This record gives sequence, C-alpha cells and structure tokens, in this order.
Amino acid sequence: MIRVAFLFETALTHRLFETHVRNVLRKAAQLTRMKDVDVTVVVVDDVRIRKLNTMYRHKRKSTDVLSFAMRDGEAFPTARKMREQLGDIFINSDEVQRRVKSARVTGKDMFAFLAVHGFLHLAGFDHKTSAEIRRMRQLEHTICQGKVFYDFT
Repeated sequence: MIRVAFLFETALTHRLFETHVRNVLRKAAQLTRMKDVDVTVVVVDDVRIRKLNTMYRHKRKSTDVLSFAMRDGEAFPTARKMREQLGDIFINSDEVQRRVKSARVTGKDMFAFLAVHGFLHLAGFDHKTSAEIRRMRQLEHTICQGKVFYDFT
C-alpha cells in the first residue's frame, strides 16, 4: 500500500484533487509493484520550481513536475521488510493552471497525470530512449485511463 502526503507551498491549494491523485497513485504503485512506500506530493509555484530546476538540473527555467528519489541512482529494492520513503514529487500549480486553460482539460486530470509521471520516475522509469518513452507512456495511459497530456512547452 502506498501512502501519499500533500504539502502546499502556494496560496492556491488544490485539496479537491487529493483524493483523485491518491487513487491514481495507488493504481500506479500496484502496476509497478511498489509496496509499502510513502510519497510526498508538494504543490509549488513557478518561482520555487524554477529554483529547484536550476539547482538540481542546471536548467534555468520553470517546469511542470520534478521528482526527487530517496535512493537516487540506486535500484529500488524489490523485497523490503518495512515501509520506505520513495521520494518527493513537486508539481507546479502555475503550470497546471496554464495547461488547463490551453488544453481545455480539468485541473484534477492534469494534477493526476503529473503526479503519475513523477511517480513513474521515482519507481525507476525514464524517457531517454524511444523504448523507455513507449513503456512510460503505456503505463501513463493505463493508470490515467487515457487522460494524458504531452508536448507542452
């Protein structure tokens, strides 16, 4: 079972999306065989995510979602005897609002998609090769029931 904690660092909170995001992350945890893990979803604004992106990825721009694994660079153990903090997912609420307006999607679906995308990175998935992209997008489609949103700038 996955436990999800939420932290809001923005004036605009999205507490109505918490239940939906928890449900899709439970599904993501089941499909990726992540058991007894904890994840923190931190909702931030453009300024905060730009600072994080600059500091950790050396990209001086805002982004939609960042994931920080507790076991960065290590294979995630398949057999554990106790709960483990998988990592943190930072979601940019300003970017969610822009995407909701431009793509005419619900904020709930956009938050869920970005949370799933971040979770899959924490679970060890990436999108550097075409095979990785196909696998990650296949999982995102399954978990989010086809409500996925790519190719935003």
